Amino acid sequence: MTEPQHPHDRPHDRPDGGPNDRPTEHPHQHVVVTTTHEDEAAARALATALVRERLAACAQVHPIRSVYWWGGEVQDAPEWRVDLKTRAALADRLVARIGELHGYDTPEAIAVPVTTGAPDYLAWLDAETADAPGATPAETPAETPAETPAETPADAPGTA
Repeated sequence: MTEPQHPHDRPHDRPDGGPNDRPTEHPHQHVVVTTTHEDEAAARALATALVRERLAACAQVHPIRSVYWWGGEVQDAPEWRVDLKTRAALADRLVARIGELHGYDTPEAIAVPVTTGAPDYLAWLDAETADAPGATPAETPAETPAETPAETPADAPGTA
């Protein structure tokens, strides 16, 4: 008996199992998109621009040390990591915008799914990114119907 495949391990639409040309599908509603920059001021400017554009609700900028291959050699350099919180529906646009604004030849821009989170925080994240320019109705978070108070029985204390 074979083990069932994880959905991410299955080939999608191509019989040969190769990659497809469809946009990335995000099974989760929220993601953290990460990029890096060599300069703190540039990292902060990038974070600010993306939050102002409402492609992310917030960004965190912090110093890191990166070890990576570049130019045929292992590099070891200080960088600034930018973590951007957004809705999964905006992830591809956010990654593309990072590519447009970033100064690196090959900027890191990866999205990691948020599997759970504080409901109030995630609702805030949805609200702050709802007005992203060009957002389609499918990208706009569904509005939660207002809670209606339970009806009070006529014989409950304090009722007339």
